[in-house]
Amino acid sequence: MEENDSKIVDTGGVLNLLIDSSAYQELNKIADVMGQHPLILIEAYPKIQIFFTSAMINENIRGGVGFNGETQWMFKHSLQDEGSFSGKEAVFLYNHEDGSIQTVKMNNISGVDYGQILLAQNHKNIVLLTNDHGMLKSAGALMGGRIMDVPNLLELMKNMEYTVLQKQWQKIADWYESYGGYTPPKTVNYIDGIIRDPHPLTGEVLKPKPEDVTIVRKKGKSN
Repeated sequence: MEENDSKIVDTGGVLNLLIDSSAYQELNKIADVMGQHPLILIEAYPKIQIFFTSAMINENIRGGVGFNGETQWMFKHSLQDEGSFSGKEAVFLYNHEDGSIQTVKMNNISGVDYGQILLAQNHKNIVLLTNDHGMLKSAGALMGGRIMDVPNLLELMKNMEYTVLQKQWQKIADWYESYGGYTPPKTVNYIDGIIRDPHPLTGEVLKPKPEDVTIVRKKGKSN
């Protein structure tokens, strides 16, 4: 955990994006069509840093990507996993506003995905980027404003005051909207009484409308 803290701090990022496989694959699709990889554009921003967990990178290597220049680049942006999980995980820890640590059962997700949520929970200056519905529902309930999907990212980037790249981001966002390859979940999970963290760059805290919410559990049990 301390090693990850040092690496995050050393990069000097205000927005530190932890990118999961679903978001990475979606960004690769954009790159194939637009001829510009969003992650390469992001590297031009001094306040935004890109990270992957080692487990996520290894999962992609085993999935057929293999070890190549792309994965070498990913390892340069890697953070150490802060837990080892196998199979599916569904029980999460969270900080309740009464000061207790409580548990909640949510969506079953893979051990790799669970580890990414845990790492983001442990480091308040990380925002998790994912297009996976299970991740969005689980991590959205646990972290509030510190989770984004690719449409959120494109909206943020095209409106940032960095005029050199705004036109490029606008083109990407326009294509992505017309492409329609990803549909966000209709509802997000919600836990009453949880301490929700704001988005590091925008200061926004996720406050979904009641009709867009699935209550996971109104009151958890202390560990």
